[in-house]
Amino acid sequence: MLPSDRNKPASGLFVPDVDFHLGEKYCTAIRKARSQPFVIMRVRSPARMMALSRKNFLTCIFMVFMFYVVICLQELRRNVHIILEPHSPSTSVSRISTSSQSSQTEIYRIVGENGQNSVAREGDALHFGSVKTFTLHTASLTMHDQSGNEPNRESITPLQLNDLHISVKTSKKFHRQRLDIILQTWFKYAKNQTYFVTDEQDGEFQLKTDGHLIISSCSNSHHRKALCCKMAMELDFFSSLNKKWFCHFDDDNYVNVWNLLDMLRGYDYTGQWYLGKTSIKAPIEISHLKSTGEDQNAAFWFATGGAGFCLSHGLVEKMKPLTSGGKFMSIGEKIRLPDDVTIGYIVEHLLKVPLTIIERFHSHLEPLYLMDLETLKTQISFGYSTYRGNQMNRVSVSGWNSESDPTRFLSLDCLLRPDNEKGDCPTVTVSV
Repeated sequence: MLPSDRNKPASGLFVPDVDFHLGEKYCTAIRKARSQPFVIMRVRSPARMMALSRKNFLTCIFMVFMFYVVICLQELRRNVHIILEPHSPSTSVSRISTSSQSSQTEIYRIVGENGQNSVAREGDALHFGSVKTFTLHTASLTMHDQSGNEPNRESITPLQLNDLHISVKTSKKFHRQRLDIILQTWFKYAKNQTYFVTDEQDGEFQLKTDGHLIISSCSNSHHRKALCCKMAMELDFFSSLNKKWFCHFDDDNYVNVWNLLDMLRGYDYTGQWYLGKTSIKAPIEISHLKSTGEDQNAAFWFATGGAGFCLSHGLVEKMKPLTSGGKFMSIGEKIRLPDDVTIGYIVEHLLKVPLTIIERFHSHLEPLYLMDLETLKTQISFGYSTYRGNQMNRVSVSGWNSESDPTRFLSLDCLLRPDNEKGDCPTVTVSV
């Protein structure tokens, strides 16, 4: 799906629909292309082009050809896409993997009319009835998240795992109970990107996490002050890094790192993005005192920390005047609410940046036992909890016995691994 005129890329040249309106506008566009880092050109569907007169149709084809030639001559060939727009709005193009050690070619998934599905590499031409998509050269496309949200921007450079900073809030009293499970499962896929913010030194887990245990001076309680204290440290630590995305999770989350990365590739990290999922059905409403002593009412959404949320680098930079140097804790104290709600207050209420709902984040507050196999494979985060005394709310997967895997995260990890990496995993099935 290509960006519309209101959703242009952050930089580079976007040439709108090519039809019979040719002439000086497109000559100017071609001249401008010489100085642009990348170019995207969209061409109308064949049926629409054939509806034009023969002369205009041939002129249009000639202009597309000349556009490509000119860009090649300007040595921008590696960053050019010419995509023939499909008939159906349901047709989409998205990247499904990035360059690997064995290949430097981007791979794309094209989903056409009637759900037709295929993959293509750079240079391939695909046919889906009326749809023909040419992917001439590697460049990043605007993609859709599973939730149906359409990002407003596109990144020029494909996002890599090392562009992420994954921050997990924990406490020493939970290191053995919760961190051990994370270290045995999803931490293995993002060792260099994942850090744990805790409240006491722990030599054993400092070693197990490869030195990624960050010791704060915060209390080990679950009080809002302690929670805001740790979140303030998480944000300050992220600001000291050269990373594109800050993603926060709790120590009772399982994170599908690859689905997280794939989702973030649809958003521009230089923009202001607040991605997560609410746990309430209506915006939270609070009343507090302004600096003038007057009452101020505020209504805003917030992403629950129990499911995880992500902030773009651009948004964190905009938040800095309100969060650095102890200010985050001061705001949390003023509104007397915990860390995830304070994030929502700052982002949605003070900065006027709306929360973008990502349905693939999940907390312990949801009925996780209802997820079937296909759903489990596409989600980003999971939680677990106990309810009604001793009943567990967790994903319904078999595998390891309940004594060795009470959270089901070990079994879930086995389920989600590629077949050639299952090792000593037992057979895992989903029972919903």
